[in-house]
Amino acid sequence: MVGLALLTLLQFTPTGSGVGDGVTSLPAANPPAWASVLIRLEPPPGPDAASAEARSLCPANGPRPDSVVAVVAREEAATHVSLIGFSETSALDYSPLTRGERWRLFLNQTVTSPGAFAPVLATAVLAQRFRTPPEWGDNTSGFGKRMALAFGTNVVQGVIQSAGDAMLKQDPRFIRSGQRGFWRRAAHAVQFTVFTYDDRGRTCFGTANVASFYGSSIASALLYPPGHHAWREGVQAANLQLAMSAAFNVFQEFWPDIQRTFRRSH
Repeated sequence: MVGLALLTLLQFTPTGSGVGDGVTSLPAANPPAWASVLIRLEPPPGPDAASAEARSLCPANGPRPDSVVAVVAREEAATHVSLIGFSETSALDYSPLTRGERWRLFLNQTVTSPGAFAPVLATAVLAQRFRTPPEWGDNTSGFGKRMALAFGTNVVQGVIQSAGDAMLKQDPRFIRSGQRGFWRRAAHAVQFTVFTYDDRGRTCFGTANVASFYGSSIASALLYPPGHHAWREGVQAANLQLAMSAAFNVFQEFWPDIQRTFRRSH
């Protein structure tokens, strides 16, 4: 009823000298009698109307502002990296990270999101499988040590990467190509294991990103029991991490296509 009354007023009320151009306003005199009748026909709001207004503030097609889904969406929108670790940054709409977004991304990739613990768990499982280092055995205690070491290595890698990228004005995220063709996109994904964008959107060697792999791996190997060659074993571990990162980048490059295919099939 309110909509009908307002529509009728806008149709039959002349345009006054409102604040904005082309804005229809009521005349300075009292409204006509027919408008008063329409206004009196509108019932006063009751409890049902109040509850309907409250429901309209939380629409059914979107999450509550304080819900977990809304918080996750805000975090992902701020950094263009999902909380499970998938990059949503594309060369087609690239924008550099602000200082606050860099800090938030560092926390999400090291301690505050599920994506921070996936590589930690994978590293610990592989180390347990191949008994690295062998002195820790293959029991529960050994797995706990490897899990703690993998977590510490991830944090050290994040510190080197985030601090170095901030100083060099480079991007720590994987950036999807936005190109067409499987081989072009796959080659881009492998290339961006060691390359990245600067703050101007130019491709450059990812100095801090590469240094973070080798620096954290060597620091991790220094904590092995005596008798190990930290530099040699650290470099070997970093080479393995780079290979795994390249494979993960290929997966990230084609992740939107995988999602679309999955949605069509359902």
